[in-house]
Amino acid sequence: YVIGAFLGRAWSHSLCLLQFQVWGYVGGLAQMHPDFALIGATAFTAAVCRSFAVVVAVAELTGSSRLMMPFCFASFVAVAVANLVAPSIFEAAANTKSLPVLHQPRSLMEGWGPVSDVMVTEVPLVPEHWGEDSAKV
Repeated sequence: YVIGAFLGRAWSHSLCLLQFQVWGYVGGLAQMHPDFALIGATAFTAAVCRSFAVVVAVAELTGSSRLMMPFCFASFVAVAVANLVAPSIFEAAANTKSLPVLHQPRSLMEGWGPVSDVMVTEVPLVPEHWGEDSAKV
């Protein structure tokens, strides 16, 4: 979380320097350093966890509904880039411990396929005779 806040704040400062170099003044961008830090922290945490629930949690905890669109956009881009780079922290932990995990598409485009591609048509059923002993009691 702190790394994301640092990166967001650094991005804000670099934008201020660029604006000063191009137009000769900083303007209102200098007042948005805390907002950029919060957006960076949210995006970094969403990318590590691969979860957009972080966006809702941060928006609710801070009460900054005006930043909802920047939170969503930054988190979407961060998760998309993180999916290209490495597995999530939970997936990496499960792989390290050799735990069984559900298949999750690594690409954003793989998640947009039809349901019939992943749907199982032969569902295993519980045999009917398994409940006969409990019915006699």
